[in-house]
Amino acid sequence: MDEILGRIILVRHGERVDFVTPEWRKTAEFPSDSPLTERGLRQALEAGEFLNKMSQTTTPPIEHFFVSPYLRTLQTCTNILASFPDSFSAQLHPACCEWLYPDWGFPRINYYSIGTEEQPIGYLDAVEKVKLSATFPRIALSEKVKVVPTFPESELKVQERGSSFYKEELEPLLFERKDRKSVSVVLVSHGGIVESFTRAILSGCGEEYNAIGVSYCSVTELIHTGEMTSSGTRVWKLVKNAYKGHLSEPESDQVHYN
Repeated sequence: MDEILGRIILVRHGERVDFVTPEWRKTAEFPSDSPLTERGLRQALEAGEFLNKMSQTTTPPIEHFFVSPYLRTLQTCTNILASFPDSFSAQLHPACCEWLYPDWGFPRINYYSIGTEEQPIGYLDAVEKVKLSATFPRIALSEKVKVVPTFPESELKVQERGSSFYKEELEPLLFERKDRKSVSVVLVSHGGIVESFTRAILSGCGEEYNAIGVSYCSVTELIHTGEMTSSGTRVWKLVKNAYKGHLSEPESDQVHYN
């Protein structure tokens, strides 16, 4: 097999409480920001074990984690990181956040203030920063954010978000390193975002993508082996499409999105 020069791994969060117990929303302070179920927490631990084994037995190794600011993704990422040495941490990045679909209403969440067209830059205020560091000590706000989604978003706008995040932040991180070392990056996000970002990266280099449903804590893996298009764009290949073989309690074939 050709040497892998870069790898992007996208992981959906684990099972969420409000899809199992819809009544949870009625009394929740942040109805848009469901936590994980106990099953979801276990799924995240198993995903972490799988990713750590992948990092140790295949190249390039995992070096970077990005995570959506939603509670369910922060919990998922924390349990994934439990399988990695303490030196590993994740960057909370708004580009990985849920689709800001207008029919779902404006999302108020625990650890981040989503941007709007009137106030386009999302942020963590002082209280949110303290809450984040106290609850999730291995996750910090990304310092160099270039792509920030704003509410509301169309489906096309979400795919454009994925394309911009890849071109402006992931590609330089993977291929413009001073040490020229090949690495892997992990994004912990949401079902629709995993699909949109995968489609954006693959369509950008002329590759097709057959979306099969991104279930809880499934793993989607893209690799670059050096192949370029005639226009000089890096070619990515999909080698895992919403893989869930590492899970002892996978979601049923009826995939619930977000």
